[in-house]
Amino acid sequence: MTAKATDTAAAGGVLERFNSVQVYVHAVLAVSIFILWVTGLPMTFNEPLGWIIELIGYSNLVDVHIASGVALIGVMLYYTAYMGLGLVTGNSTFGHVMFWFDDIQEAIQNVKWLAGLGDEPDSGKYTFLQKAEIWIIAFEVGVMIVTGLVMWFIGMRATTSPNLPMLIMRDIHAIVAVTMLMGVAFHLFMTHVKEFPMDGSMFHGQVD
Repeated sequence: MTAKATDTAAAGGVLERFNSVQVYVHAVLAVSIFILWVTGLPMTFNEPLGWIIELIGYSNLVDVHIASGVALIGVMLYYTAYMGLGLVTGNSTFGHVMFWFDDIQEAIQNVKWLAGLGDEPDSGKYTFLQKAEIWIIAFEVGVMIVTGLVMWFIGMRATTSPNLPMLIMRDIHAIVAVTMLMGVAFHLFMTHVKEFPMDGSMFHGQVD
């Protein structure tokens, strides 16, 4: 556990995982991604999920999908600027999500703990698994944004449909979306659902 995390835990038994900005960014990110799934998956898998299209209407589904995509891009640009400003002012939390040598030690100790050969390891603001989740989700969101924008650009300029570049982008977009859905399900279980009835750090930013 880092010195700051140790001091915080010793002082009141509570560690701040998210500050107020991060709580709101996490909320907008989660809601926009959820809506993108609800509206995007029926367009890709229209046979099993066609009832959603019938319920909402295809044009409405596309409009909501685009609006959610714009919200996702907006919040990612905002948070990138926020992190950049933090680096300039020296108040960045970027260091908390970077991998350090301590994370390797924590991972080894975690394996020993799971095997019954040692104690559960201490961690800092984020565990090594949570850091990995953050970087994987950030990569997946980046791919989703790029492929979504490329599909929009190709769709606006294409004279024939479908075309090979559009099909390639669509398949990459769909594969990453489904992969991300599985990853977020794992994230929800490991971070929130596992602690009965539910860990509420996504709402107030604090953990024991």
